[in-house]
Amino acid sequence: MPNVDNGLQVNPAQVTIALELGSQTQILSALLAAARTELLEVGVSDAYEQELTLEHFPVTGSKRVLARRTGYGTDGMALPTTGALVLQANEARIGCRITNSGSNPVILYLSDAKRAGFPALYLGVATPGNEVLGASWDGKLGNAVWCGNVWAVPQGGASTLVVAEL
Repeated sequence: MPNVDNGLQVNPAQVTIALELGSQTQILSALLAAARTELLEVGVSDAYEQELTLEHFPVTGSKRVLARRTGYGTDGMALPTTGALVLQANEARIGCRITNSGSNPVILYLSDAKRAGFPALYLGVATPGNEVLGASWDGKLGNAVWCGNVWAVPQGGASTLVVAEL
């Protein structure tokens, strides 16, 4: 093995591996840079204008797609004590928000009916000065938008929901 200036010996096989790792790092950096040029932001509007893609928005290397989308919603869905289907499954759902504006808590079941073993979410009661905290759901589980049915059952009496879906 050859000597280096500090008196330590260098294994030629290790030098070869180090050079290969360095070239792989350059390739990975190039791939990452290419992937970052396709950052995409989606903007939604109900305007009848043509859908379009804005190149280099808001900065070079990113894009914004403006899509026409008619949403669904209501500002006062009466929720009987037996429960009701709040949102039907929609595989094209971009997002939603369900807010409990009533006087009783609500449990949301991610199903087409109240079913044991299915995911359930609790919406607290809106209180003065705290109308949203604990009383709404943004339609997400982690980073994923829920695209299935949502069934709501009030607890202790009827309630009211505000629903928006895109």
